[in-house]
Amino acid sequence: AIAYDVTVDGAGNVYVCGTTQTGSGEYKLVLRKLSGTNGQTIWETDYQGLAGTYTAGVKVVLDNHLNSYVVGTGTPASGDADMILVKFNAAGQRLWTEFIDSGKHKADQGVDMAIQGDSVYVLGGMAIDVGKRMAAVVRMTTGGTRKWVRTWQESSATAAYPQALTVDSHGNAVVAGYSTLLGSKSYAF
Repeated sequence: AIAYDVTVDGAGNVYVCGTTQTGSGEYKLVLRKLSGTNGQTIWETDYQGLAGTYTAGVKVVLDNHLNSYVVGTGTPASGDADMILVKFNAAGQRLWTEFIDSGKHKADQGVDMAIQGDSVYVLGGMAIDVGKRMAAVVRMTTGGTRKWVRTWQESSATAAYPQALTVDSHGNAVVAGYSTLLGSKSYAF
């Protein structure tokens, strides 16, 4: 098992997301809630994609109702990865799952997210060709409806690697990351 992110609720309970290997050799996204008092597992839940897939959660965020949102990557055996966003309720039951694909069927990865009001903002990187990637911000409702997707790259010869996202009280998203020009120069954004 690999843990990628941790957050804490107002009662001090700890939520850890990551991935773990199944008995059949596949990897599934895992979310665990631990007691802030004694560290014991309160509940553990997961999302396993199709047979032969790699699925991992890299960031967990809680809303005001203690619903958990986990963003990451789901990769089938064919190698086509999609950004994935999974919502779990306060008891750890999965409410919905959304796959976000660039349309190029390449390696797309979710890296960060933020919640503002009734919106979930997801940050990721989307491969569009060999050595070429674009950054993406996706706005979803907390109910699982996609509102919009915005993508960008510095030029047609760059690979964008978004790293962090924050959203202000007006819903403006700010992204940090870097781009490389065919592997030779790096530019911050």
